[in-house]
Amino acid sequence: MPHKFDATVIAQKILSAVARLKEQYASEYVIDFLMGSKSEKILPEHRLLKTFGAGADLSRQQWLNHLRDLISLGYLNRSSSENSVLFITEKGWRVLNGKEQVWLMKSNFGNKLGVKSTRISRAPDYEPDLLEHLKDVRNYLASKYETEAEEIVPYLKLHQMATYLPNTKYDLQKIAGWDDTRLRSYGLPFLKVILEYLEVNGLETRMRQKGKLRPPEC
Repeated sequence: MPHKFDATVIAQKILSAVARLKEQYASEYVIDFLMGSKSEKILPEHRLLKTFGAGADLSRQQWLNHLRDLISLGYLNRSSSENSVLFITEKGWRVLNGKEQVWLMKSNFGNKLGVKSTRISRAPDYEPDLLEHLKDVRNYLASKYETEAEEIVPYLKLHQMATYLPNTKYDLQKIAGWDDTRLRSYGLPFLKVILEYLEVNGLETRMRQKGKLRPPEC
């Protein structure tokens, strides 16, 4: 099993970028800002900020992975607006203010951190946008049936759905927690969202990978 390492500095760079951008931008802009992008879409006033270019030492994919981890672990969240603007949670502010550490898996970061590269069977990356859509469906159903969102579908199951992309009722039952009763009551709205996401993004289900790989970190 991969070891965890102290990724507090990495987390603070991301959180600082989001804070200095006044929590008004989505993931792509934040990463461009961190990497010191020369793109014209970076506003001139943002180029003058202290955090601009603070993440030039890592690749775009690495920063994207780190950012996704912070969302999964509850240090960052996305707005429900169309632009999915990033904002810092109470937990994230504790990290930014030096009151809490962040620990991530070494295998996520490779040789940039001096870790020997090894082939590790890991779950595929989840789809952040799909996860947000699934959360919206869950919130709607919770409101409709006057119950807690976690009673509809636990967050971990939403994360697995956004990772393995089940596209049939049979596949959905392979996600732990989807028994017959829950499937009949709530399954169809979630499946419709997943099917639409697969079609729009040209993706296919990843259910064949489930059971062969380590579950995603949440």
